[in-house]
Amino acid sequence: MRVKQPLFSLSLSNRTVQVNTEAARRIASATAVLQDVLQAGSPGAMETAMAKAVTQGRVDEAVLNLLDANIVVTLHLLALLLPLHPLAPSVANDVAMQKITLMS
Repeated sequence: MRVKQPLFSLSLSNRTVQVNTEAARRIASATAVLQDVLQAGSPGAMETAMAKAVTQGRVDEAVLNLLDANIVVTLHLLALLLPLHPLAPSVANDVAMQKITLMS
């Protein structure tokens, strides 16, 4: 007598591998999009590159999450490094206000 296979016959470890593979693919794709944008050069060129990526359908949730993470890390690094700069008192307050605005 043959035993029926369950509808979802993949084991948990196989599903985990599939999820990890898909996550790695999305992160790699998002990284490529962000690299294209950042390598464009000036802020205007980066904005154009991002708009082009959006119209091509290359911007998804992974790209937005990666962009958000990069902004947060950059602001934290600036907050750490600015006190060492000669213009620290005037610039540090601006960075702190931007950080509060982005986090809310």
